[in-house]
Amino acid sequence: MEVVESADKGGAADDPNLPVLRTDSESRPTILYREKAKYTSMAHEHNTEGVVVFSVVFAANEKITGVRIIRDLPYGLTAQALIALQKIRFKAAMKDGKPISVRVPLEFRFNLY
Repeated sequence: MEVVESADKGGAADDPNLPVLRTDSESRPTILYREKAKYTSMAHEHNTEGVVVFSVVFAANEKITGVRIIRDLPYGLTAQALIALQKIRFKAAMKDGKPISVRVPLEFRFNLY
């Protein structure tokens, strides 16, 4: 998996070449397995909470590609979210009975209890 660009670098969140899911004839990707991102000790020490937001391509071949960081968090939380992102398993989105690649936002929340 490669991080394409970060919002800090002026990257666009949308890829005009990928479909946007709008109609009933399309189904969204189905996440089959997802791990919660782990807190780092440094983030815990600094009472850091928030949401890491990515824009990712759920590809027709059931791989995650085109990762863009839309919103990051300090103290290694973005890195932990990337690690969790790599472990996601999913069934591809479908259109007219065929798997398709789609770009969607994906969030990892970090909350202290």
